[in-house]
Amino acid sequence: MQGCKGVGILVTGHSDPSGDPAVNLRLSQKRAEFVIQLISASGLDTSSFVPQGFGDRRPSNVTGPKSRAYYDRRVEFSVVDLQTNVSFNTTRAQAFTPACVSSLQAAVLATKLYS
Repeated sequence: MQGCKGVGILVTGHSDPSGDPAVNLRLSQKRAEFVIQLISASGLDTSSFVPQGFGDRRPSNVTGPKSRAYYDRRVEFSVVDLQTNVSFNTTRAQAFTPACVSSLQAAVLATKLYS
């Protein structure tokens, strides 16, 4: 990101729909903040990372062998243009992105982190 001025990483936390929606919103915010803390503790500069909690408002719509709640509890990363408020999600193709953002998107898509 050093060569891509005005670009940041939006770290969005999500929760499953069980429980109180207000509690889920706070939990998802803390989830996003904690992931940024972990990344920072590994030595990476996270000054352009922005945490945001969504609670259960954006379900993953992923199905698999585990319960739906398992897939809804997650953190996602999006590259955002902090100057013009343009963003893209790392899971969807975009029609236009500046060259530095396109190369950053390719690097993000090539990175998989599992815990």
